[in-house]
Amino acid sequence: MRAFPFGVGEPDQQIPAHLTEVGSGWHPLLMRLHEHLTALAPDYRVEEFIPRLGGLRIYLADRYDDEGEFNGTWVDVSGQLVDAARVEAERTCESCGGPGRIRFHGDRRGTHLRALCDRCHTARLTCEDVSALDDGTPRIVTTVLVGTEPDRGGTTEEPHP
Repeated sequence: MRAFPFGVGEPDQQIPAHLTEVGSGWHPLLMRLHEHLTALAPDYRVEEFIPRLGGLRIYLADRYDDEGEFNGTWVDVSGQLVDAARVEAERTCESCGGPGRIRFHGDRRGTHLRALCDRCHTARLTCEDVSALDDGTPRIVTTVLVGTEPDRGGTTEEPHP
């Protein structure tokens, strides 16, 4: 069976090459997906790997048989595997691999959605961010937890002595 009309999938075009784009908590689920895909087609190829909105979007290249016919079975089976990994990622902490859910995560660069567990989300809420005021004076921005739920918090800004 001919995999692709223009060459074969190389290791740098498969899932392990994209592990640096996500947190280590998702590495085991992505490696399981890679093992399942290589069992079906050792030369599979990732066309797009997009960590986005707290989840994953993975698009694989189509496959063709020796006569150049589209392999619909590959699309069906690989699509089910990718969909299952996407759902699992949305329920898995991207940082530690524990049970998690999609949450808002903000820093000085903006607000992002990430799949995090309570512990990793709380750790991110209580860290300090050192930045500068408009006049160049250093300040420490500390996020303070409010209430008992780890998803709730506020930010206080204090000039650095």
